[in-house]
Amino acid sequence: MSKFHQPPNIYVEQVQIKVSNLELSLEFYEEVLGFRVLERKDNLVSLTADGKKVLIVLEEIKGARRKKKKTMGLYHFAILVPGRKALGSLLEHIHRFDSPIIIGASDHGISKAIYVEDPDENGIEIYKDTPPETWKWEFGKIMEKTERLNMKQLIKEAKNDEWRKMPDETVIGHIHLSVRDLQESKEFYCDLLGLNLVMEYPNQALFFSSGGYHHHVAINTWGKKDAKEPEEKEVGLRYFTMNFPNEWKRQAAVERLEKKGYTIEKFGEGSDLLTVDPSGNSLRLKLYSS
Repeated sequence: MSKFHQPPNIYVEQVQIKVSNLELSLEFYEEVLGFRVLERKDNLVSLTADGKKVLIVLEEIKGARRKKKKTMGLYHFAILVPGRKALGSLLEHIHRFDSPIIIGASDHGISKAIYVEDPDENGIEIYKDTPPETWKWEFGKIMEKTERLNMKQLIKEAKNDEWRKMPDETVIGHIHLSVRDLQESKEFYCDLLGLNLVMEYPNQALFFSSGGYHHHVAINTWGKKDAKEPEEKEVGLRYFTMNFPNEWKRQAAVERLEKKGYTIEKFGEGSDLLTVDPSGNSLRLKLYSS
């Protein structure tokens, strides 16, 4: 597992996505991306890469509607695969399908990424990190670039590695959200939740992380000046899980959130908690478990 996605860091572990047609979505997540079903119950399906840990939960919504363009919420969630060959073999696998699944591909210097959408147009980034020692930092901020990804080279390098499934080491790398206001969201994720600001596009987007990663959470206001919170029946993000390394670190965040007036609720039957950010995005606050 990536060292940035385990203690002592705070990181995204899981996402729950609302979809309109569970069977259609399963076909995409299983056959195209290579996830496996770990558990199925009623309108919920849990997906895994290693057969043990849930990374994605699909929730079918009766009477679901497509997400409106000027709506806050999910921009994309990101799947981190363990290396160039994994990304290259997935690329070759995707190219076998007739439909144009890939909507973008970029070399960011810190990572190499492709961008796809599921059948409900939920955004998904699939990427591999470049070696952290090659990342460039200036005045505490990481330097990112955006250049065209050399997909042919990646596929060439993975020529003898046939894509069978998502590698066991796959994790949720980060989440990227559309928000109403950058500064109120910055206060929430940095000052209250405990992440660090590590990258920014002034007046456009901010990137937060723990432990020196390039980002665990990103936010933007691109084209969202009059954005509204998504309606219950709209497809998109139900919640995402932030993993805390220990109780005292989570409790400190909870106390800061409550002091600022944020509501903290019990989630499920265990010790998990639930809160909502200033733009209506739900976060499940979870303690690390191996």
